[in-house]
Amino acid sequence: MEALSHEELEEFEKEYDKYAVLCRCSMYNVRAAVNSIREIITKLQGKRDPFKEIREKEKKTFVSTLEKLERKKYELSMAGVESKINDVAGIRIVTLFLDDVYTIRDMLLACKGLSFVEEVDYFKNPKPNGYRSLHLVMSTDIFDGEKTKKYPVEIQIRTSSQDDIWEREWILGFKNSSDDPSVAGMFKDMADAAAEADEKALALKNLGVIPITKGVKERVTKGKKPTEKQ
Repeated sequence: MEALSHEELEEFEKEYDKYAVLCRCSMYNVRAAVNSIREIITKLQGKRDPFKEIREKEKKTFVSTLEKLERKKYELSMAGVESKINDVAGIRIVTLFLDDVYTIRDMLLACKGLSFVEEVDYFKNPKPNGYRSLHLVMSTDIFDGEKTKKYPVEIQIRTSSQDDIWEREWILGFKNSSDDPSVAGMFKDMADAAAEADEKALALKNLGVIPITKGVKERVTKGKKPTEKQ
């Protein structure tokens, strides 16, 4: 692949930064949809909140994007970015239970105004290092002052046990842990153990051992004195 000149790289970065702003605008639309889903589930349906945490991911830097294009042998151009890179802007959703991942996914897919781009389910097909998460890419219409165009947003949905592991990988500087077999083995062991814990937690949830929502609890106990323990 032919290397870009200094001038070409500077122009590429300027165009990329503009594109990243528009992707982030699209992320705000997705975040609004996520907030609405949370309100509907907890306030209208009176169900347990499936969201443990919602985080906006930092913009993917130009250098990081360039490295990804080179690593995957994609075209080093804005055409390459727009056709191959879907995580310039993103949101990470963390859940307590594994089935919450799919509840949120299904509601996102049903949202008007969000267009489906692609989905990769690493819970069903874990990476070799044990990584498990659901990656859903959605796009929304953004007006850039001249025209309206769809811009992608990557939504990562993980259980809290999986999130803890891969956050540690990032904090400890082992982002490419697969480069070291011994490190990769330790992360895989942790991820596999977390997956087993997720399955057990889901089994307990399906037995009905989950707390009722605060709103329901207040309605049930309103006007009643607490009973004495037997």
